[in-house]
Amino acid sequence: MLTLSVTPFDITMPVHQFFEDVWNAEDAGDFARLQADIDELFLPEYHNHHPLLPDQGRGRGGVAFMITSFREAFPDLRFTLEDLFSGKDRVAARWQATGSHLGPFLGAPGTGRPFVITGTSVFRVGRGKIAETWDQWDRLAFFQKLGVAAAPVPFENPRYQFESSDYRRAA
Repeated sequence: MLTLSVTPFDITMPVHQFFEDVWNAEDAGDFARLQADIDELFLPEYHNHHPLLPDQGRGRGGVAFMITSFREAFPDLRFTLEDLFSGKDRVAARWQATGSHLGPFLGAPGTGRPFVITGTSVFRVGRGKIAETWDQWDRLAFFQKLGVAAAPVPFENPRYQFESSDYRRAA
């Protein structure tokens, strides 16, 4: 009896291709090519648990919406995979993204400001394709870099004085 096993390469390949062939595509404006790549890499019932796009996170159409939304706002967007780990049906990717805010994004007009952000994405892979994604990155810092969110005010508590790693209650 022949037993087929899934290797770590099999699990990570669609995720690696997603970053290289979809996010970093040279022909970013070719929607037919984008749709073909999405069809090849994602299950039809794909679910993206993305907090910024909660209503567009299902199916291959949701992937196309997310990619085109980001590309219109950040046409020079590039991802670099820093680490890729896999286990069973999951892949974790630690990444860095760079780009410039040149078009509207979530109601904010393009500012022309460049950005560098880092994040982590966890993918569930099934039947050789991406089935689900969970992304974590510092959205507040991202919007601050774009100039569309105010920086937080440093917290000060007059009841305590901090010196080095010690603190004491103020008199």
